[in-house]
Amino acid sequence: MISNKKQQLKDAIQIARKAEIEALIATEKAQKSVNKIVKLRKELDVQYKKLAKKIKENKKNNDKKIEYFSKKKVKKAKKKKSLK
Repeated sequence: MISNKKQQLKDAIQIARKAEIEALIATEKAQKSVNKIVKLRKELDVQYKKLAKKIKENKKNNDKKIEYFSKKKVKKAKKKKSLK
């Protein structure tokens, strides 16, 4: 009867070790996933900053073009008005 309890204890210890190993493996996989997410987040932040900068520059250029062409239209309109 004692040997049966010893065997049960051995089995329980073995199961606990396997569970501990599986928990460590799961923790490691989760950490790798978190690291990937952090890396992707950084890459997205960099891309966002580049796009935001590009959009800002394009807006400035477009504003300059709009201002230039609107001045041209005003000059043309004044010229037409003065010709009449």
